[in-house]
Amino acid sequence: MKIAIHSNALDQRGTGKVPCDYARGLRAHTGHEVVIVTSALSANESLPRVAREFPVLTYDRKIDLHPPGEVRAALEQVVRRERIEFMHLIKYGHDDGITPGNCATGVHCVFVMTQPHGSVYAGVSATLARKFGQPRHVPHIISGLPPAQDLRGRLGLPTDALVIGRHGGLETFDLPFVHAAVGAALARRPDLWFVFLSTRKFLEHERVIHLPWVETEQEKFDFIHACDAMLHARAMGETFGLAVGEFSAANKPVLTWSGRGHAGYDRAHLDLLGSKALQYHQQADLVGLLVKLDRRFLRSINWDVYTQRFGEAAVIRQYQEVFLSSAAAPLAPGRQLAAIRP
Repeated sequence: MKIAIHSNALDQRGTGKVPCDYARGLRAHTGHEVVIVTSALSANESLPRVAREFPVLTYDRKIDLHPPGEVRAALEQVVRRERIEFMHLIKYGHDDGITPGNCATGVHCVFVMTQPHGSVYAGVSATLARKFGQPRHVPHIISGLPPAQDLRGRLGLPTDALVIGRHGGLETFDLPFVHAAVGAALARRPDLWFVFLSTRKFLEHERVIHLPWVETEQEKFDFIHACDAMLHARAMGETFGLAVGEFSAANKPVLTWSGRGHAGYDRAHLDLLGSKALQYHQQADLVGLLVKLDRRFLRSINWDVYTQRFGEAAVIRQYQEVFLSSAAAPLAPGRQLAAIRP
């Protein structure tokens, strides 16, 4: 089978990483031919890196610049020209009108699941699917890497420092009371350091280090291994939580907001971490955690709850069951299957 994985853009974070993770897994565990598809009009910062590993097919329309029908026609042209049999589309979750009708399709929802469309409609986590009353999900792939360099030494961090780190979207470390808690904890604990990767600067302090985003998975895991724990502070929560999973895969605990009292808070990361989540509810809770955390205790616990469940082989088995088996029925030319329900 020839599979195309579509993302509207290939950025330096999730939309550049996730398609490659699935493509790599499909190639290794199923033998299917896999190509990546994206708009030529997107910034596509990671396209050169992706193209070193997989064929990348581009088209000359873009969802936020052209009518949906034109984008769909461009994708259908790719399907015909390349003889694509199944297209996996990573989407927000709304029916954006671009899903091609001339091949089987899997719509993979990242945020909402209110408008089923395509051959198969699935979320990125069981939590998201359950929230919207949908039966299917395919998680992201989580796998760790051992460190290749001593980043703590390169950054000049004291050997006895408690190092709290974070990476993710530039604007998604966005709880103001957490910003205040960082400053308060620094004032109370002299061996406490924070290292933020790809995070909007909110505090100037001699024990706060901000680093730009890194291109490779190895550099990212070198950063994670330099930390003793992750501080997660995303106001909307997570529908899956790639960064949370990566810290967990590196055997690092995650301090995260409980979302208590906020009905719309996405709790997938809390559901997945379970009892291993170090939850805080408000500023005082977080300051208390940061002041009392003991490195010896942190290193005595197995914090990894992701790699066995979301390793490549396990996720690709679920991918085949949800996307490929369900979408295997042939389509009449130009026709889409209705969303599959139990």
